[in-house]
Amino acid sequence: MKREHKEEASTAAILRAWDAAPDVFTGSALSSIMLHLTEALQARGLAAGGKLTPAARNLLRRVDARARA
Repeated sequence: MKREHKEEASTAAILRAWDAAPDVFTGSALSSIMLHLTEALQARGLAAGGKLTPAARNLLRRVDARARA
């Protein structure tokens, strides 16, 4: 597998986990982690307004297509 494909697959796993994560209580360790992860995803244009962006969904589709091939 090409390096960029591995990186996309890893990013896709993070996106899926972030998208599936439940809302957490402020002040918990998980809320701090989710806050920083959300900020990082937003900085990369992969999340906005608590949702995945079209760019994130396109990345997920590419990874899924490679997995099916």
